[in-house]
Amino acid sequence: MKKYKIKITRDKITYPVFYFQSAQQIKKFIGRNKIIVKVPFNKFVLPKEISRLKLIQIDNGSKRKGWSPIKAKKSFGKRKRGLNLIEGLWLVVLYPKILNDHAIDLVASRYGKECVPTIYKWKNKIYLSAICPDVSDSMCGAPAVYKTKNNYI
Repeated sequence: MKKYKIKITRDKITYPVFYFQSAQQIKKFIGRNKIIVKVPFNKFVLPKEISRLKLIQIDNGSKRKGWSPIKAKKSFGKRKRGLNLIEGLWLVVLYPKILNDHAIDLVASRYGKECVPTIYKWKNKIYLSAICPDVSDSMCGAPAVYKTKNNYI
């Protein structure tokens, strides 16, 4: 299989995502990459992805910095969507520098009934937590995935 690396241009990031098929696999990935979970893990609503491996292209979310997750999600339109939990975890593992600019709101996933997962960096450690969808923070942004037909590896 061809090796895929992260590709970064001025306004887009392209990277491979392996979609885990169980909560156990996600927990192992989080532990291996030293991501600290600040809320009970069992309340994350995990994405159901048919494909196991996909190449996705995103913007980094800095244009939506300071927006609430609800406002960011409404801004995507038909050609974009928000990141889900697994895509966000892969992003910060492959490109941790993104967290130097802003936290990442994962608006295509849920925590509990209505909260939104968020990944942030504090004192050189990466954390996974959740926020209310109507709260805006000047240090949070929601990346958007460009929808394409041929993004399977």
